[in-house]
Amino acid sequence: HNVLGDFMALDLNTLRWMNLSNIFYKTRSHKKLQKLNNGVPRVYHSSCLVIKSEHYQKGNKLNIYKSLDKLDEEINLGIMDKEHFEIDYEGIYIFGGLDENLIETNTFFILHCFRNPLIFFEPKMKGTPPSPRYMASMNFNEILNFITIYGGKDSKQIFGDLFILDIMNFHWLQVELFGTRIER
Repeated sequence: HNVLGDFMALDLNTLRWMNLSNIFYKTRSHKKLQKLNNGVPRVYHSSCLVIKSEHYQKGNKLNIYKSLDKLDEEINLGIMDKEHFEIDYEGIYIFGGLDENLIETNTFFILHCFRNPLIFFEPKMKGTPPSPRYMASMNFNEILNFITIYGGKDSKQIFGDLFILDIMNFHWLQVELFGTRIER
């Protein structure tokens, strides 16, 4: 089995695939950005796009490499000073899946888009995350600024649980479900 770790994007206007090779990785232990050469191999992971609505409601084209005015500002992992209700890291949020050894994971990454270079990082999380799994449903609620993770499976079971990730402070919450259990 080959589990790939490269990032590809399909330009829907030209129907051409692009290899996103200008990606840098930042770990919690290293302050400097490092070039992401081989990606992070994953298969059957969950992902969703987290952006502010003005990027697509006004008919604007999304540009993955959109330059920001303050490129010199580094991402400060784990510190979220919120003065108003706003998304800090727009981009593609990625959860779980199987790694290169086909082992279930519950890691959470963000491909921070709309800047050049793209930054791929693992934010500091609070709370108890979902157990390692793959093939879960993942959705972004723009009004409440949270992501839901529902279901999925591991090598022993199919999950019917629901988790919410508050992306304002990266805090996991498990939702207690009542009634008939519907497994995905």
